[in-house]
Amino acid sequence: MWMKAGTEKDVFKISTARKVYIERLRIMAMLSVVGIHIFLAAVNTFDQKQGYYYVLTYCLRGLLHFAVPVFFMISGALMLNPAKEMPIKKLCTRYILKYAAVIVVFGWAFAFLEQFFNTKSIKLVMFWDSFVNMLSGNTWDHMWYMYALMGAMLMIPVMRAIVKHFGDDEMKFFLIVGVLFLCVLPIVKYYLKFSFGVELPFSSAYCFYMLVGYWIDSKKLRISSKAAIVIIAVSSLIIIASQVAYTVFDLPTKILVEYDSIIVAALSAALFALFKNNEEKMQEKGVSKFAQLLSSCSFGVYILHMLWINVIYKLIKLNPFKFEPVIVTVGLWAVVVAASVLTTFVLKKIPLVRKML
Repeated sequence: MWMKAGTEKDVFKISTARKVYIERLRIMAMLSVVGIHIFLAAVNTFDQKQGYYYVLTYCLRGLLHFAVPVFFMISGALMLNPAKEMPIKKLCTRYILKYAAVIVVFGWAFAFLEQFFNTKSIKLVMFWDSFVNMLSGNTWDHMWYMYALMGAMLMIPVMRAIVKHFGDDEMKFFLIVGVLFLCVLPIVKYYLKFSFGVELPFSSAYCFYMLVGYWIDSKKLRISSKAAIVIIAVSSLIIIASQVAYTVFDLPTKILVEYDSIIVAALSAALFALFKNNEEKMQEKGVSKFAQLLSSCSFGVYILHMLWINVIYKLIKLNPFKFEPVIVTVGLWAVVVAASVLTTFVLKKIPLVRKML
C-alpha cells in the first residue's frame, strides 16, 4: 500500500523490498531479447542474408546475448539465498507448476499458430500435431528458454544446498571447474574436433549462471567496477570481430557468441557485477512507476513478444527492407515492446493467466 509521506519515488522505495538493480537488469534483459528477435526475425523471414543490415543484426545479436544469462543470474540471486525459505512444496506449486502451465498453454498455442501462419488454414489435426510439438519442444524458438528454465527449477534444491554449504575455497574450485567444462572445452571441441574424456555431470550452463548470480549478489564473488568495465569492453570487441568474421568472411566464429561461450559468460557476469556494485546509488534513486510496470511485465513480454513479431512479419508482411531497414526495425522494436506490455497487462486481468505471467 502506498504511504503518504515523501514523493512518489520515495514512496515506491519505502513500499517495496525489491532490489532496484535487479529491476533494472530485468528491464534491460527484456528489451535486449526483444531487440535480438526483431532484427534476427527480419533477416530470416525475408531471407536478407547479405549487406550491412545482415552484419549489423549479428553484431547486435552477439552484443545482446547477455540477456538470457542475466535472466538466469537474476533467478539465482532471488531463489538461492539460504535465508529465504524454499520448501519443495513451494518450489513445485509456485514455480514448477507455473512454468509447466506456461509451456503447455503458450507453447501449444505458438506451435498451432506456426502451422496456421504457414498454411493459412485451420484443421482439427493441427491441434493434436501442435500438442505433440509442444511436448517435444518444437514450438517458436524463443520458448526454448522455458524448457531450460524448467530444468533449472528442478535443480534448485541441489543448488541451494551448494550455496549453503560451500565455503570460499569450494566456491572458487566450482567456478574454475564450471568455466572450464561448460564454457571453454565446448569451444575447444568445436575448433579442434577433440572431445575431452572427462565430462562434468552438472552439465547445464544455465544452472551455473544461477549460481554465479547468487554469488555476485551475496558478494561472495566480487568483480570490481573497473575490472567489469574492462571485461565488458574487451568481450564486446571480440563479439563484434567474431560476428563480422562470421557474416562477412564466413568463418566459423558463431560459437563464440552462444550462451555457453566464455566470452558471453564473461560479458554477462561483468554486467551483473557492475549493476550490483552500484546497488546503493540505484536504491537511492528508486524505480519510477513506468520502470516498475516494465519490470512487472518482463516475463509476459518475453513470452508474448514473438506473437507480435510474427504478426508483423508473417501476417501483415511488413518488410523493413522495402524501406530504411534500421529505422523501421528500431521503430518496430518499440512497437513490439509496447504491444507486448499492453497484452501482458490485459491478460493479467484474467485470474488463471495472471498466475502464469
